[in-house]
Amino acid sequence: MTKRTELQAASVDTVPNTPVGADPEVFIAEHEGERETTRETGADEDGNAVTTTHTRSGRMTMYKPHSGGYAPRTVSTSALRQLLRQGWREVCPDCNKPHLNSQGEHSGDPNLCDARPPVKVRVCPVCQHRIYDNVAPEPEGGIDEDDPNVINEAAYTKSDGASRTK
Repeated sequence: MTKRTELQAASVDTVPNTPVGADPEVFIAEHEGERETTRETGADEDGNAVTTTHTRSGRMTMYKPHSGGYAPRTVSTSALRQLLRQGWREVCPDCNKPHLNSQGEHSGDPNLCDARPPVKVRVCPVCQHRIYDNVAPEPEGGIDEDDPNVINEAAYTKSDGASRTK
């Protein structure tokens, strides 16, 4: 018979996996057939109660590719196959998570992406609309000024965030 020895305390460290997105076919299967139904109640000309039911494709937030990275957009679930073929993503590919505001809702705020540097924002004093200064930087190597097809956009290249968002 073997003699058992007492073990020292063991510890286990767990690291959560970073979501990398599901297989596109699984993603499509989960969301493509979603429908939204809304009901409105009212009265007709004679005062009788009337209920109107509207059914449409579901909506969700996906991330659209553009020159500065990816931006969240609300899309119809009936268009998922086409959007995935065009490079749209389920979560932001820069930070591998959705951009959620403090209420837990999807937001277009570019400062919610942990993988990108923050951008300055101007808030309209009238309507409180947020205007982000997320103009893409000039391409590496500059603009080829000898090319006769290039339009000189000096008004945009020699500006700062304050003048671009005014």
